[in-house]
Formats: sequence, C-alpha cells, structure tokens
Amino acid sequence: RLKMGKNKKDKKKGHGAEKTAAKTERKAAKKASKAAKTAGEDDVAAVIAQLEAEEAAKWRPLMELTEPANGDSEFRPSPRSNFSWTANSRRSEIYLFGGEQRLPETGRLKVLNEHLVYRPVENRWIRLGGGTLPTPRCAHQATMAKPPSGSGDHLFVFGGEFATPTESQFHHYDDIWSWTVKSRQWRKVTPASGSPAPCPRSGHRMLALKRPHVRLLVFGGFHDNGRTFRYFNDLWSFDLDTRVWTEIRTTGSQPSPRSACLLFPLPDDSGICLVGGYAKRTEKRGEKGLVHTDCFTLSLVGRSSAAAASAAATDDQLQQFAWQPVKFSGQRPTPRCGVTGAVNPSTGRAYTFGGVFDIEQADDGLTGVMFNELYQLDLVKQRWRLIDFGSNDIAAGGAAVSAASILPLERINAGLAVLDDRLYLYGGIYEGDDEQQAAAGVGERSRILDDLQSLELKHLSQGWSMILPPTAAAGYQSDESESSDEDAGEEEAEDEDKEEATEADDGHEATPPPPPVVAGESVESYSTRTDSYWSRAVGNSLRRCWPASDVTESLVAKYAKRAARDFYRQTAGD
Repeated sequence: RLKMGKNKKDKKKGHGAEKTAAKTERKAAKKASKAAKTAGEDDVAAVIAQLEAEEAAKWRPLMELTEPANGDSEFRPSPRSNFSWTANSRRSEIYLFGGEQRLPETGRLKVLNEHLVYRPVENRWIRLGGGTLPTPRCAHQATMAKPPSGSGDHLFVFGGEFATPTESQFHHYDDIWSWTVKSRQWRKVTPASGSPAPCPRSGHRMLALKRPHVRLLVFGGFHDNGRTFRYFNDLWSFDLDTRVWTEIRTTGSQPSPRSACLLFPLPDDSGICLVGGYAKRTEKRGEKGLVHTDCFTLSLVGRSSAAAASAAATDDQLQQFAWQPVKFSGQRPTPRCGVTGAVNPSTGRAYTFGGVFDIEQADDGLTGVMFNELYQLDLVKQRWRLIDFGSNDIAAGGAAVSAASILPLERINAGLAVLDDRLYLYGGIYEGDDEQQAAAGVGERSRILDDLQSLELKHLSQGWSMILPPTAAAGYQSDESESSDEDAGEEEAEDEDKEEATEADDGHEATPPPPPVVAGESVESYSTRTDSYWSRAVGNSLRRCWPASDVTESLVAKYAKRAARDFYRQTAGD
C-alpha cells in the first residue's frame, strides 16, 4: 500500500520544529480517536483482542470443499488486495492468505484471514482451516520452509497490518504463524524467551534460506499509524530450530530504508538479491514518495572473530554479511513501484510483473503510467531481459506471440508464483478505466482484480493462458476517501500556508497540471498536441529516480505517449 502525504509549510526550525511535530502528533491522535468514536468503533487494541478471542473459540474443518455461489459455474475467491500468494512445489499447490477488500454495500474496508489453496492440476479452490487462524491482516509476508523438526513443509506468515472499517485506526503485527501442510493445522510460533524481535511492520519482505541452517530472513518494511511513519532497512533472521530472532549486523553499502522491494534468494542459498522499493520522505513542502531503482546483493563473507568470542552467539551472529551494490546488465525495468516478483526454483531465474510510474505535477497531483510488462532476471548472469511477446526471440524456433489482446491487464501488487515451470498471476489493482468500469459508471477509480492467468516458462511463445477471467463483481474503490466538514476546514487552513514554489525540493523543475482534453478531440490528436508537455513531465520524473545519462530520448518518448493516452482515457474516455 502506498500512502502519499499532503504538503505543508514548515515555518519552524530546530527545537521549534520538534515541538510543532509533537503537538501535531497529539492533535492527530485526538482527531483519530474522535473519528473512531463518531463512527462507533472501539479502540483498535480492543478490536484486535476481540478478534483473537473469537478466533481461539472457533472450530474449523481442516479442509472445506468450496461450492459455487451466486449462480457461478465454479467457486472463486472474492476480490481482494494486499494478500499473500505462495507456491508449494512439493504438493503443486498455491496458498492464498489474508488481504483486504472494499464492501460494496457500505464502501467500508474489511481485512481478511481467509486461507485458500489453488490446485492447478484440478483447477480447483479449497478453503483451509485447522486450529486457530491468524487474526485478519494484509500487507504481510508468507513463505514456505521445512523446519529441522521433521514435521514437513510449513507455510510461515509474519507481520502485516489491520485497519478498522473506517480506516481511522491501524495496527501493525510482529507475530509469526505457521501452517503445517501435512496436518493442516495453524499455530502461533512463540519466539524463545528473551529473544529480541523485529518491531511491528508491514510492506516488508521475507524469504527462507536453507544454508547454513533453515531460517527466515526479514528485510525492511514500514510502520505508519496515520500520524507518523517510519521505514526500515534492518535485516532479521529467525532460526526455525531454536526459535530465536537475530538482527544481522551487515557491512558494506547497505540499502536505504524502504518497503515493497523485491527480494530473491541467490542460487544455492548463497545470499539474497534486493531490487528497488518505495519510501516516503519529509521535505520542506511536505511528504513525497520516493521510488528506488537500485539493486544489491548480500553474500556471506566469513566469520566474525569478535562474535565468535561469545559462547552465547547464534550462528547468524557468527556469520558476517556484506551488502554490495550491483548494476545488472541487459534491459532493466524503468522506475516503478507496486511490482511483484517470483523465482523459478528449477532455473534460478526471477520474474517481475506490472507496476506504476507516477508523474508528479505542481499541484501535488499524480498521473500514473501502469505496466503489464514481464521481466526476467538471471540471478547467476546478473542480467535483465524484457519478455517481448511481440518479438521473434522469445522461443528458440522463432515463434512469436503477436496478439496484444492476450496480455494481462496492467496492474500493481498482484500475486505472482512459479509452480512446475509455470508462472501464475493472480489479482492486483488496476488504476484507470476500462470498458467494464465505463459500463458501471464508476469513472476513474482503482479496480481490485480477481483474474487468474498462467504462462508456460519453457514455452513463452504460447503466451498467457486465461484460467479465470475477471468478474464484473471485482471491487472498485475511490482514489480519495471522503472527508468530514471538519477535515475540509483544516485542509483549507493548511492550503493557505502552502508554499508558492515553482521548483521541487530536489532541484528539479515542477510540472504544471496537464493540458485538458478538447471536446471531440481524438486520443491521437491529444497525444500529438501535448507531446512537449508529457515529454517534459516524464523526463523530470524519470530524472528524479534515474541518472540523467539513462534517461534517453527514446525512453522519454515512449512513456510520454503512454502517459498522454492514459490521461486521455481517464478524463475523456476512449
């Protein structure tokens, strides 16, 4: 989830700024509490306690065969976002857990703890239970691992967040849960007594490594309670045998704090690879989103003699890790956030899909260019490759897929998993408009997708296969939530203090609002007429993320054309 802040003029410096921040924090907390009471909500801590008690009292069958609903020919999960989508290669299953959805009757948020399995061989969904499920959460992480206890494969879930229906209160988790595949039972994992632990967070990344012992690695994430925010770049290890958390002290040039990055295991579990990510930063004019495009690898470089002197040191304390910035060759992705990634364990190649690139404007508005591009990252050769389904080089025999209509819809935060050399793409969020949205009269909103598509990685020329098409029931949500009269009054007061700035804080020229579409104008005419504006806007935004030498004229021209097209469709229809 990406949250953008409003710009405010900061007139005070030093201790005055700290005093102002503290006062703002108290005021925001009081305002959030008042909003919750007005909406009839309990304190979020009380809500979580009640949910935990309800889950503990529930009985669920280990497996529940799902039945079609609402006249559908087959069962399918309800549309949701910010879920986890995890492949189990040993059993040829993919596990869907948690997420959030917008209730169509009220427009309010509902956070889920539903656990489903998809079996591609049967093309069937099954609802899973067993034991006490984790409390509802979204923006968590899940991964498969096999503890040394001999109990077989487990699905591990860590962290995430819960929001009340009005989204006025948030709770971040720091707990670990495991689901045993063999017994189909959930249980909460209690860390060893006295073990330190990562602070509560969401938007982090987690994976499992087998060497030198089986453990979970957790990197980064954020904590945002709606009043203050903090991003992390810490790295933690959880030993699945001793149940001990260890913060890994790294050397080298480490990544800056971030969430929503890509995190892949290097071949033979020799280390990890980190790509991109997102963070917010506080500037003179307020909060700004920052899209990272850098890449790092983390390798084991030997033992630390200082740590070895301690008899109580864990294996991860005895090992020393070093971050190394890397620049992969090939055709790397342009700056974007909301990208999803997965690794094919049989080849060691990673795949990334989707994302959005925001073009900032002087009035703090954003015009997003969304992507449905699929990239391959060879983790051994450290080389990017764009899978171009319209070219002749995607198959050894020269066969090509030229029908653009088969490509998945552009999206962010989709589920991506590899199972038996086949890539499975599920759901995500589409921002903009399409024929279904136009027919529904919802205009420019975010659409929560629920389609399921697959791609045979050994035969790319066959193209994407649609397993479940998107339903008309897929959810829509407004880009901006409605505010109360009190909020509007406060925002007007804030706007009066807003700086009359013509340049951004990073020294790049600010971009004015987009030229409006003229009545009766075609998308081609609008794109041609406004080419200079969009080229300038795209160029400014790209140079905020990439070195100027990488922002080529052809790249700017390509995305300027797409930005103009997307803006036209959002404002005038196609």
